Amino acid sequence: MEENSPFIFSRAEIRQKGGLTSAFKPDITLFADSLEKPAKIQNLELALEFFPDEKGPIILSGSLEAELRLECSRCGEPLTARFKENFDEVYEDTVECIDVRETVRETLVVLAPMKVLCSDACKGLCPVCGVNRNIKICSCQPPKRNSFAALDNFNKENTAR
Repeated sequence: MEENSPFIFSRAEIRQKGGLTSAFKPDITLFADSLEKPAKIQNLELALEFFPDEKGPIILSGSLEAELRLECSRCGEPLTARFKENFDEVYEDTVECIDVRETVRETLVVLAPMKVLCSDACKGLCPVCGVNRNIKICSCQPPKRNSFAALDNFNKENTAR
């Protein structure tokens, strides 16, 4: 067991005390590679509660709160948002030490949303000139697309046969 690691807990101590509670702010550099770039963890708080089950396993009920630096999917502007996720884990009574680092890492991975928006009203970037339409209005006209244009070739190919 690593000395003084806030992520490792003794099964015997949890059983002896009838449970264990821990809340702390871990070093965010330990989890810096958990999120895809450009996402970045700015603040991380953990709350853990261990419950020994009479039948053998130890149950972990935890919550993770993190402040993440993200990038808007539409306009590319940076933003900071706070997220909270609860998690549960069951550890068999055969383990001597319980290491929660991987559980924390897995929870962080699912914490960040797949599509991040700076606001619901974000106008995004102009597809023609690339200007951020939340900041500046451009006079570009989007190219006109005919959704059925691909069918023109389809008819010509089928009648030629």
